[in-house]
Amino acid sequence: DKRLNLSGIPSLHVTTPSRFLKESVETSRIFGDKNISHIENPIDLEVFSPLEDRDGTRASLGVEPDECVLVFGNYHNAEVRKGGDLLQRSLNLLFDRDELGSRKFTVITFGTGHNMPDSRHIKLMTLGSIQDDAMLRDILGIADVLCFPSLEDNYPNSIIEAGALGTPTIAYRSAGMQEMVVNGETGLLVDKVACATAFKDAIKYFHDHHFGDEAMRRKTRARASLMNAPAVVGQRYRSLYETIH
Repeated sequence: DKRLNLSGIPSLHVTTPSRFLKESVETSRIFGDKNISHIENPIDLEVFSPLEDRDGTRASLGVEPDECVLVFGNYHNAEVRKGGDLLQRSLNLLFDRDELGSRKFTVITFGTGHNMPDSRHIKLMTLGSIQDDAMLRDILGIADVLCFPSLEDNYPNSIIEAGALGTPTIAYRSAGMQEMVVNGETGLLVDKVACATAFKDAIKYFHDHHFGDEAMRRKTRARASLMNAPAVVGQRYRSLYETIH
């Protein structure tokens, strides 16, 4: 039915926010014969901008200067494809006293359905559902890294929201995430997809090599400004419409 109804629209043009989805659409029986473009989603760079007093905001929440803040959150964290169970297993491995060593972490989670480890060796803040952009900005802004263990995602907003604040991301090298994170520059990509141990090792590597890395934070913000600024995205859509007409 979809093929029948859409085949009568020869001028139909499909846009996707990720190259991953574009490649999927190109093999689709419904849209495979249509014109397809790739244009990233925009982000409000004024709302999601680096915190003016990041250190002060961290201190007000009880975060010590030597604590690496990990943040994780989705609308519903128990959804299998979001990888919450994998992150839980990764953190359980990481927060074993022998594995943890002298490293100090604070873990902040938001959304529903989370089941993070309860370890006496780390601080855990569970904030529930977040409806306010200003609160989300502060949470993502004070974080040292966003942990995003999703297995199936197109172009998740959390990564570009965090990126606009200068916060890098650790993600699996899968789906749309692999093109959103520049490995070693705006975060880390984990090659062994769905492997909790590999994700744990990436968190350790980030702590040991990029905790307090202001250069990485600047590069992360700069990439969001380059690719996700409303004016940039708007101009690409304008050019597309002009081409179609």
